[in-house]
Amino acid sequence: MCAKHLKPIQVLLCDVVTPGLGAHELIRIAVGMYPDLRVLLMTGYPDEDPFGFGDSGVFQLIRKPFTTSELALRLETLTGGTSA
Repeated sequence: MCAKHLKPIQVLLCDVVTPGLGAHELIRIAVGMYPDLRVLLMTGYPDEDPFGFGDSGVFQLIRKPFTTSELALRLETLTGGTSA
């Protein structure tokens, strides 16, 4: 899907647990194609950081359930307020 996208992708939004291709592998592939990609991972797990992704300038976690306002704020934070 990333390869068919004509414009640079700014943010990958995915669940920590994904069927088939795992989140780690998906992120590895996507960041390999788009080195400046930012990643927002959704999780319903209550642990601080269940898979060791951690919040950084590139990766952030958002806990489910979340509101559209919370999602918009996290996306704005990741992109520096820019949009494609």
